[in-house]
Amino acid sequence: MNKTRASILALIMMVAGTLLPGFATTQAAADIDVYTTPGTHTVNGRQWKTVCSKYSSTIERCRTEIWATQITLTKGRFTQTNGWAFNNLTYKPVKHSLWGSNPLANPGTWTEAGRQWKTECGTAVTGRDGCRSFIYSTVYTRSGSAYKAINQWTFNNIVRLTPGSANFGAAKPTTPKPTTSTKREQAIKEARDYLNVMAFSRSGLIDQLEYEGYSTADSTYAVDSLKVDWRAQAVRMAKSYMSHSAFSRVGLIDQLEYEGFSTADSTYAVDSLKADWKAQAVLVGKGYLKMGAFSRAGLIDQLEFEGFSTSDATYGTDAQKANWNAQAARAAQEYLDYDDALTRAEMIDQLIYDLFTPAQAEYGATAVGL
Repeated sequence: MNKTRASILALIMMVAGTLLPGFATTQAAADIDVYTTPGTHTVNGRQWKTVCSKYSSTIERCRTEIWATQITLTKGRFTQTNGWAFNNLTYKPVKHSLWGSNPLANPGTWTEAGRQWKTECGTAVTGRDGCRSFIYSTVYTRSGSAYKAINQWTFNNIVRLTPGSANFGAAKPTTPKPTTSTKREQAIKEARDYLNVMAFSRSGLIDQLEYEGYSTADSTYAVDSLKVDWRAQAVRMAKSYMSHSAFSRVGLIDQLEYEGFSTADSTYAVDSLKADWKAQAVLVGKGYLKMGAFSRAGLIDQLEFEGFSTSDATYGTDAQKANWNAQAARAAQEYLDYDDALTRAEMIDQLIYDLFTPAQAEYGATAVGL
């Protein structure tokens, strides 16, 4: 048997521990339109559920959910649940004029409740008679047992329009072609808007502007023209991460470097927090035990992998007051759910590989009837 535990989920989306709109957004293909047909549907082996209601007196909106495994993070705890997860909103077709200046049906960016949004319309992705809106969110990806946070645009909703009622691609003859200086002014404004909403490193903000379609030269000019205190931005981002997740000192420095901050600024920012790293180890340890079964030695190893010192990792593990026999039984059940052909000897061997003691491994195998 492979001596690895199958990862629970490859993609997590959250901010401040709350599952974001757009989580595990999936495209459905079916004879019926699952996005606008009320009811529960099975498409490509997946369960979908759609409910429609009035968005305004003239516009109807449908909310589509998909049955999925969700992992949320709250105060350092990872929690896995199976249930209905938000997939997207779909606004049924009406004339574009009925939307007026609503940003959901007009291309551009805006900020609402401190969150950055953008809408694109009439593109190859949306089609000539449609718009899509995205929210700038934090995505957590899992690789093995490690987690990495990435800030990116996340799809949220579709606006469908009556065919021919909008012409997003038509250029107005009276509108002059943007000059280089105009483009740079636009880039400066967009960079400033982003910094008003969240923290960025210099390279991260340049990358974001390039993603928005600005040239490298214009993006760099815009970012450098703002005279930003990048060390202060690093502190701001470190505080943001610590507000909704738990980290080791090394792990948080690595995260800030991943976001584009220098080692010096990342280290300064993390040390400025005066964090209790033992307490952080306790939170991370608690999160892992919520997510899956661990042996004592295995959890210490996991916390060390996350960047905690052996001392802090041991403290964080022992603070859980875990019943390691019960953890062995839980791990055995997880393995049995994955492969019900395991023999008792194979199960014991697997649990010992996971650093349970021989006695705990025997207990775990017996607990699942092997």
